This record gives sequence, structure tokens and C-alpha cells, in this order.
Amino acid sequence: MNSLVAVNICIVSLHLCILVSLTSASELGISSCRYLGEMEEDGKKCHEDVVKIEKLPKHCSSFVYLGIVYNYNIKPSDPKYGLERLRSLIDYENRAHHVFLFYSHSSVDEFYSLLYEGKFAEIAQQMQNFIRDYPVKGLILHGIEPAIKELVGDFLQRFVSYLKALKDINPDLEIGMYLSARSLIENANDMDLSDMNTIMDFYLIEFLNFNDCSKDLLHGGITPMDSSNSDIVTLNRFGAALENSTIAKDKIYFEFLISPKPKPNEIENFKPCEISYNEYCENEDDKINKWCVDDSDILYKKGAFTKKYANGFVGSYIDLVDRDDKCGCGKYSTFDMMVNGFNGKTDPKSCPQNYTASEHMH
Repeated sequence: MNSLVAVNICIVSLHLCILVSLTSASELGISSCRYLGEMEEDGKKCHEDVVKIEKLPKHCSSFVYLGIVYNYNIKPSDPKYGLERLRSLIDYENRAHHVFLFYSHSSVDEFYSLLYEGKFAEIAQQMQNFIRDYPVKGLILHGIEPAIKELVGDFLQRFVSYLKALKDINPDLEIGMYLSARSLIENANDMDLSDMNTIMDFYLIEFLNFNDCSKDLLHGGITPMDSSNSDIVTLNRFGAALENSTIAKDKIYFEFLISPKPKPNEIENFKPCEISYNEYCENEDDKINKWCVDDSDILYKKGAFTKKYANGFVGSYIDLVDRDDKCGCGKYSTFDMMVNGFNGKTDPKSCPQNYTASEHMH
């Protein structure tokens, strides 16, 4: 064996061992809430009665928020309101809930450049300064999934060194990786995560883009358990792919939409903060053939599916459920139905009879 290769293997192995000693079970918890906090460019809230942070459900095990970007400096993804929202999430209920931030780089090429340049101590110091001011519990690496296949050999060593540098001066920081559920199915034979398993504290697998909204999914949502249409990706197919995957099964969390999703040709017609069950139930005749919505049965089953395959889930977006209870099921009904499914509690069809959106959640 080439001596340089042997040295590199030893270095990678040593770094992996060091990282193992720093990792622990993630504190995302079983039912985290992702907060959008969307505001228009002029500062006007989408709705005057937008769900304020102080009204968020106390049974969110933690909060997830977007986020920060590194491009030679750490900056908020939303430069105008992002830090204000983050501060409020951190301070909610006297800091009783951990906050996790999506953390990205300006591009995959920039991520490669960062690994090549190796200025990890400088980045780690910037991160420590940021966390000192905004004490978050964890980072979710976002946007690097295309690079996973390249994280071998020297790049793997550099990636390990990068994460180690972040953790050396932020020892309580959890670092997870964001992955696509659909991509895990499509690339099941090519995506070897064996080398990542020892490095990452957790994986967050998103179902937000599992399927596009289509005619077949209007009244059951974009994450069906099964389908006779072979073009539709299903949870059962994902479960089979996950079981055969090399991903560490004890580090998995799921992210599910708990708000509606419009058809592709309709998305641009609505601001993100308008796409809520509140809006759907208030204007059902207009939205019924444009937006895909979950029913109570699939929400409950997604909670149970999470219990079978993962440690917990993130509900996106907690402030886009039903702020005025227009559907008659409660302000956070979709989130609560998933929690019930995860815990195996109550009949999934638990909405009151006055629910306005026909049978879509009832």
C-alpha cells in the first residue's frame, strides 16, 4: 500500500474516532416544528394575524429554522428578518426548546473550495462567535447532497476535519445532514453513506418534495402510503429503500409537510405564507382543485410510519397549519394528528363534525 494513502486512512480513522466520542443522541426530539415566519419585502406580514412565535405550540420538542449561509462569512439566509426571528425562537418559553438551524454554503462549488482551502479554524471561530450570540443546539447541513458521492479519500478527510473543527470549540453542537427521501429511492444503489454514519449526529430526511401535487394527490397529500400509479412515489417504496440503505438507522429523522402543497403551475400564484390550511378552508371552492391536502388518515399513518423507521419528525410549517382554526380541527391539527400517530393515541378521524373542508382531513 502507498505510504501516503496509509497515512491518510489513519488520519481519517483517527478523526472518526474523535468525532464518535463527541456525538450523542440528537435533541431534535420526537416532534419538532419548523417555523417559516414569512414576511413580505416591505415588512408587512402576510396576514395581520400571522402565527406569532409566542403562540406556537409548547409541545414542539424543538424548533427548526432557515437558517445561515457561509460564503466567507456566516450570514443569515434572510438578512432582513432572519436574526430577529431566530432570537425569538431561542428565547421562547425562557429557552425551554432547542433550536436547530439549516446551514448551507452559497453553492456546491463553494463547498468544495472550502474543503480544499482548509481554513477550518477560521470558520469554526466564526461559528463560535455566532452561537455565542445566538445559542442554537444544532446545524443541519443543507445543499451538499450532490457532493456526497465525492466525499471519499482526501475530500472525506477534509470534511471530517471541517466538522471536527466546528465541534472542537463548540463541543455541545449537534451536526446533521439534510437528505431527500425521493433521492434515497432513486439513488439507493449509488448512495453509500457508510462513511458518513460515524461523522454525522443525525440525518434529516425531507418529504417536502416527495411528489409534485397532481390530480391523483389532491385529497390525500403528496406522501401517500401506496398508489396504483407507478409515477407516484410512495412511503411503502421509501420504507423498502431505507431498509436496504447503508444509512445509520438509529440516526434518522423525517421532515413532513403539515401544510398544503399547490400544483406546480399554481405555486407562483401564492406567497409561501398564504399556503396554509387556514387559507384552504376559508376558500375551499377556489383551492380544492389546485392544492394537495392531507387527510387525517394519512397524517396519522405518517406519524406511525415515523415511529417505525425514525426517531422523530419535523413538521413543516407549524405556522402554516390553521392559525384561525377555519377548518374546525384546532390551530395545529395536522401536527397533532401526526403526534397522535407517532404515539399510537386516539382515532385518527378526530375532527369535529363542523369541519369545513369536506372529508379532506376528517
